[in-house]
Formats: sequence, structure tokens, C-alpha cells
Amino acid sequence: MSIIMSNKDFVAKAKDIANYYNTVYANGTLGQLLTNDLINSCAKRLPRWYTKDRINYLRTLVGKNYYAFDCCGTIKAILYGWDRGKLPHYGQTGYPPDTDELTLLKMCTDVSTNFKNIPLGAYLWVDGHCGLYIGNSQAIECTPKWQNKVQITNVANLGNTSGNARTWTKWGKLPWVDYQAETYPPYIYEGVDYKDVFDSAYYCNKYDDLKRAFGTDSTQLFKHFTKYGMKECRQANKEFNVIIYKNNYADLRAAYGDDYPLYYRHYCVYGKKEGRVANMDIRDDVMKSIDEIAKEVIAGKWGVGEERKRRLINAGYDYKKVQQRVNELLR
Repeated sequence: MSIIMSNKDFVAKAKDIANYYNTVYANGTLGQLLTNDLINSCAKRLPRWYTKDRINYLRTLVGKNYYAFDCCGTIKAILYGWDRGKLPHYGQTGYPPDTDELTLLKMCTDVSTNFKNIPLGAYLWVDGHCGLYIGNSQAIECTPKWQNKVQITNVANLGNTSGNARTWTKWGKLPWVDYQAETYPPYIYEGVDYKDVFDSAYYCNKYDDLKRAFGTDSTQLFKHFTKYGMKECRQANKEFNVIIYKNNYADLRAAYGDDYPLYYRHYCVYGKKEGRVANMDIRDDVMKSIDEIAKEVIAGKWGVGEERKRRLINAGYDYKKVQQRVNELLR
């Protein structure tokens, strides 16, 4: 096996297919132009899947420049050099075998169930189905579910559970892809890195007007966020809500008043390091019981180690009492 393309090129080609071509899910296909001959051929090989209703539906798309894919057919087609239905490297030495999604997973390296550090272009797998990770907590997959096509979906494992979201079981690195170190989109504005308050996928999926205007273009979404979003108190990360942040801290209200962009800036420069809380109300009048907080600690909502200690203290809780209750509940 040999390297065919970089992970960035792999993802770019997948996005190109998803965004700019008419596609449809058809089991056993590799991105061929949809024709009656193709439908007949696939129906002979896979008669149980090609029911009368499915065949009739596919025939309505013939002659309309639709390309037929299935889940692992999408992955393989890209690696075969897909170009408007043509597969110039199909069957050539060093390229993927024409096999199923589970076999492709077994050929991957660094297979994991931990999605925290998943690389760009990783192969995604769940029993009977596959896709690829395109960054920003999103995937590209071909599935009859949702839009019945090659489509961009959300990766629920990474917290992106809105809209068309799927929970995957494993990911791995395909041996034909060069997984170069990913350079995360630089969310720098006026010298400050806003990555702790801005997630382009979250921002896009939370606001329909932004999705309609910019799609998944992270650069345009960040421009909107810095020019308008912060002034409008929009939330662009599940861990930071500017209204909650303002209400939680009297010192910040005294310093910034209603100048909301300064709250975002403060959290990025100081607040997160100080363990300040921006995703739950911790004002005195709504302080939770030690038992409630201990259960949240066990659920992982307050972080671990020193981070947990700082956050609890900054939120006004007695760290020793909370930890004591945690120990009691875990016995």
C-alpha cells in the first residue's frame, strides 16, 4: 500500500462531491453516473436491497446528472481518483481493494474509540456504515438517512448533536492517506485567540440565518462573530454563554457594563485560566446543594484535578466539602 493523497486533499475532494454534485445513495456503487444499465446491474447483484420502490425512485433520476454512491463506495471512489463518474485508479496496485466498510476499518491504523483527538480525514465506522471526518465536529457520509445522498453531517461523539447527527463507534487512519498535522483555523481577532468561545460548527448549527448565509465556511462565520455576533450576544461554543458569564461575576459587570465583546475577550485572555464559569448559573441565589454539585463532579461537568478545584472555588463552593461528598458517593 502506498500514500495516495494528504488528509487535507482527501477532505477537500469529499466536500467537493457533497457540495457541488447531484448524488444519491445506491447500494454497491462507486460514484458512477446513474443510468438504467447501472441500476439493472446492481439489482442483479443485490436483489434484496433493490426493491421495486427503490428501483423506481432511482429511475426518476436517470438523465439528470446524478452520481450513485454508497457509504464505503464514497471513500474508495475518492481514493480511486473519482472524476465525474470515472475511476482512473480502480483495481491498480497500491490502491484500496473494492471491499466493505468493516474490512476497510481492519486495514486502518491507530483505530480508537476515543474521539477527543480525531485527525482530519479520519475514517469513521459504525456497524454496517462508514464516513470520514472533515473537521469542526462534522463528517461526510453517503447514507439513505436524512438527505439520501453524499452529505455533511454532525459528529455526536464530539458534542455536535444538533440536526443530522450520528454517533460513531470507532475511527482510524486509512493507510493510503497522509495524515499531516492539522493546523486548526486561527480564530485570532485583534491579537486574541477566540478558540475558547468560538466553534464554527456550533455557531453554524445554532443559528439558521448563519447557516443559510455562510454554510460551513469557518472563515466567514468567524468574521460574522467578531463583527456582529459578540455584540448580539450570540453563543458560539457550548462552554461559553456571555449572558451567563456576565451575570455570574459582579467584578466583570462593574468593569464592562453592557460592552459584551469585552466579556468574550476577558474569558479568552483570563477567565478560562482562572476557572471562571460561563456555561451554568452560579449566582448566590441559585447556588446548588453540595449533593447536586458532587453528582455533577462525578459526571465530569467540573473538569478534573486542579482545574476542578479552581472552578469550584471560583463558583463559590467549598472544595473540601464537595470532594468529601464525591468520595462518599463513590464508595
